[in-house]
Amino acid sequence: MRAPDPDAIRDLYVGAYTIRYLIITEVIYVLRLWRDKEQEKDSAQF
Repeated sequence: MRAPDPDAIRDLYVGAYTIRYLIITEVIYVLRLWRDKEQEKDSAQF
């Protein structure tokens, strides 16, 4: 899932977490923070 308006609202991926934030002038507003689903490493075939 990506931010609805990437010019105004941005996503930052840190490890298993996604941080959705908005920058207005010199202020950073954290809009949402969530943990991403873990990828099924056992089901991946190489």
